[in-house]
Amino acid sequence: MTQTAAAPRWTVHLATQEHDEELLLLFARVFGQEMPLAQWRWKYADAPVRGLILRRGGAAVGFWGGMPRKMASPAGVVSAVQNGDVMVLPGESVVGRQGAMSQLCSAFLDRFVGPGSTYEFAFGFPNERAFRLGSKVGLYQPAGAMSELTWEPLSSPAPWRIRERVLTGQNLAAIEPLWAAMRRDWAGYFVPIRDCARWMARFVSHPQHRYALLLLASRWTGRPLCALVLREHAGHVAWLDFVGPASAVPLAVSAARRFAGSSSERSAPSGHAPPGPTSRPTPAASAARRVNAAENGTSSPTDSSTMSRPRPRARSNRPVSASDQRSIQR
Repeated sequence: MTQTAAAPRWTVHLATQEHDEELLLLFARVFGQEMPLAQWRWKYADAPVRGLILRRGGAAVGFWGGMPRKMASPAGVVSAVQNGDVMVLPGESVVGRQGAMSQLCSAFLDRFVGPGSTYEFAFGFPNERAFRLGSKVGLYQPAGAMSELTWEPLSSPAPWRIRERVLTGQNLAAIEPLWAAMRRDWAGYFVPIRDCARWMARFVSHPQHRYALLLLASRWTGRPLCALVLREHAGHVAWLDFVGPASAVPLAVSAARRFAGSSSERSAPSGHAPPGPTSRPTPAASAARRVNAAENGTSSPTDSSTMSRPRPRARSNRPVSASDQRSIQR
């Protein structure tokens, strides 16, 4: 008499566009909020395979998402992936090496991440609970930290030698030489690509949010000096991105502070600082307005996890704080 092996509790499947509505229903059940289909498809526009679905009895009970991101590295351009929208239905076992979360994470790493695979490495921004769980079972570990930078707004105008203008989809090509300069100045780092195509997809084409894209140029020659992205919130202005040479960072800081101070209803910017020295979070003198740097701009409010191959299996950039968890800058 032969015994039939018990069927596994869960099965793992590829998630593609045809599963989008099903995954949005799962998202609403797990997080108690809905995401518009247009925003979901904007997030995964570069990912024909959205990630992996965990099923039990044919029903979706978990998901591990992956949003591709090209990186400039010392060895050239490499493909990485930002993990996000990590979710498991309440009631499913998530603890331990055989839990639902471990099953999803291990399957994603084995299938997609590592030398010769789809992605060289993976990263993300797990919340504290998800990070403790992943660390405990050996799925990922911290790879660094992000600091929140805070400034007071400025009410003074830009120096006469600097001209500030708004970037749109029609003149966004002006950032191409700035991205080339940024690559040269941070050649020893892994820097997410910030070219015209990236800013068009990330900021100009966002289906819901509106951003202020500012270009700073020389008034005399018209030469672009740097560019930055800001987003206004009810209580602050978030500084989301920067492109330009290292020498232009102080110019961008001042521009962000001027933007925050240009209206009595605005607060100050927050966003991730570009590669290089950082500082501890510094509260602004004014409680009503502050310029702040720590917004994580493409993942969703999920238990996004961070991992990497080869060993250690996962590497994590854990923001010290993220006022709005939505993009890796950074």
